[in-house]
Amino acid sequence: MYFDLNIEEWNFKNDYEDIYFLLHCLYNAKTELYDRTLTDMRSRYDSTEAFIDGWINGWNRRRSNWYSKKLYDKCVKCIELKTRGHFIHRHWKECVWKYKGLSAQEWINLYQQLIKENKYDSWILEYIENWNI
Repeated sequence: MYFDLNIEEWNFKNDYEDIYFLLHCLYNAKTELYDRTLTDMRSRYDSTEAFIDGWINGWNRRRSNWYSKKLYDKCVKCIELKTRGHFIHRHWKECVWKYKGLSAQEWINLYQQLIKENKYDSWILEYIENWNI
């Protein structure tokens, strides 16, 4: 990994070494898995994606939003600890651009593959799972 001062971007041999990518993948998978615990409804655009209707059941929408915000905050903190620097929101958004076509289930599958391949430091997984916020 190195920082290219000319283009002001992090460069990695592959996405699996990028802490932003790893945590964004974790975020996408875990928020989807959580949303599936709240509803059996599915999106009309992606049959693997949980659909939480805020109009009919505002409580589920609030729970989903709460979980995703807390998980995002934990991901940001992990990135800051791992990089010993400030969180770069632009990199958070850009690191998954080429994966924008993945379905909700494909994000979950990718996350499970990364877990199986031990791509995550154990302290990151422990920190994410600890909800004493």
